[in-house]
Amino acid sequence: MERFYSGAALTYPLDFSRGFNLFALDGGRILVAGLESVHGNDCFCRQGSFERSVLGACALAIRDLQQQPILKAATWHHSFQGPPAGDDYMDVSTIHELVGLGFRLGMHGHQHLAEANAHSIHLPEEEAMAISSAASLCAGRRELPTGANRGYNLIVIDDEYTSCRVHVREAIQGNQFGRYTRGIFKVDGFAKLRWTLPPSSMAGAPGSKHRFNTEAIVRAEDALRTGNPAEAVKILKAVNAQDHAHGRRIYLQAAQSLNMHQAIIDLIGEPSSVAEFVELFAALLGAKAFSDAQKLLDGVQDLGVDAGTLGELRNQLEFKSRFG
Repeated sequence: MERFYSGAALTYPLDFSRGFNLFALDGGRILVAGLESVHGNDCFCRQGSFERSVLGACALAIRDLQQQPILKAATWHHSFQGPPAGDDYMDVSTIHELVGLGFRLGMHGHQHLAEANAHSIHLPEEEAMAISSAASLCAGRRELPTGANRGYNLIVIDDEYTSCRVHVREAIQGNQFGRYTRGIFKVDGFAKLRWTLPPSSMAGAPGSKHRFNTEAIVRAEDALRTGNPAEAVKILKAVNAQDHAHGRRIYLQAAQSLNMHQAIIDLIGEPSSVAEFVELFAALLGAKAFSDAQKLLDGVQDLGVDAGTLGELRNQLEFKSRFG
């Protein structure tokens, strides 16, 4: 396990006694909780379960994160249903608890078969958790069910974080991996799952992408005000919040104080105001891109830059290009 995660930046260091770990995706908008479902599992007890305190501790750890995710997903080993004579699966009430804690996408293995469905609790639309089961990539022929091949899943989450497509790839002729076209995957080659985000701010809600970015902008503004522009830049870049009008302004202020000339040039691109024109010109001078600064001056058209300002900028360019 340590070798697998070697070099990876983990929210929590590996601790086998904790029973969970957290992984951030998409700049923190998606949070995946890796959960240990083999608590109490041995040769006499094959059923899956989480240690009693794990889900509560995991929920509290997520609550204490500085930036709250929009979508919470969970992954564990055991399936939550099985054949009548089987006993090696997890109690479905555990899934109910995950749904109640705001998780909306679950992924598990164990059964070595690809499957995708929505498991609902209480209200079908408001309290649903999508569950995807993956085939086994490394299981041997003795572990695989009859007729099953080795395989894996590709899960593509939509931009609104309210649905996903589950694509399955299985080993076919020549040990090459191809599209799985059986069961619910037969028609389109994938299965689409949908869910409704919980209304609480802890897990996000419709429109929470905007709220997610707004929270990041507020934190970046605080960092800039308290004299930490590097932290402000880091916060904004992590969620692409510099694309927001106010986030863009904070990013430019922080980048200016750090002399991040190229970052300013890349962000502004084509100036849309006199202020951005002046900021871009200053960044080009700072980067010693004198020919680009000259082109900027020559190409100014409808921004309303007055003649006096243009004259001053030309003087600055001439001085800088001569004396550095």
